[in-house]
Amino acid sequence: DEPAKAREACLRLSCHERRVPVLLLVGSDTLSVISPDWGMDDFLCDSATPSEAETRLRCLFTIQVTNQLVAGPFTVDEDGYTASVGDKDLDLTYTEFELLKYLVGHPGRVLTRDLLLSDVWGYDYYGGTRTVDVHIRRLRAKVGPEYEGHIQT
Repeated sequence: DEPAKAREACLRLSCHERRVPVLLLVGSDTLSVISPDWGMDDFLCDSATPSEAETRLRCLFTIQVTNQLVAGPFTVDEDGYTASVGDKDLDLTYTEFELLKYLVGHPGRVLTRDLLLSDVWGYDYYGGTRTVDVHIRRLRAKVGPEYEGHIQT
């Protein structure tokens, strides 16, 4: 249960619009379950020496922070206006990109159609709420069958 909570915290921290470096402190018994898709930048075993901890922290805070959002296999680069899943670049429309960016920025959250319409399409959108369903379907088709399950409705 604790590794699941740590993973959730890492994912939330790594997806903030103002990205901060994430250092995960783990016990040696937990090493087998941590994975890069947790969204942390580095990890430190609880048995590490103070010198190692200081060095890792110093290196962590010298990493150049980019406007990339990462959640699971998805990476959205706001500066380059690109998105990828796994190692595959995605060819997205403007709205598909904005929708994916919003979803990646809010992992694990339940998002209503109305919330998505107001935050992705904007308050001045007057179409029907089913446009969200259409765009989700198109997004799933573009990420492919291997990753479509990561976009849940």
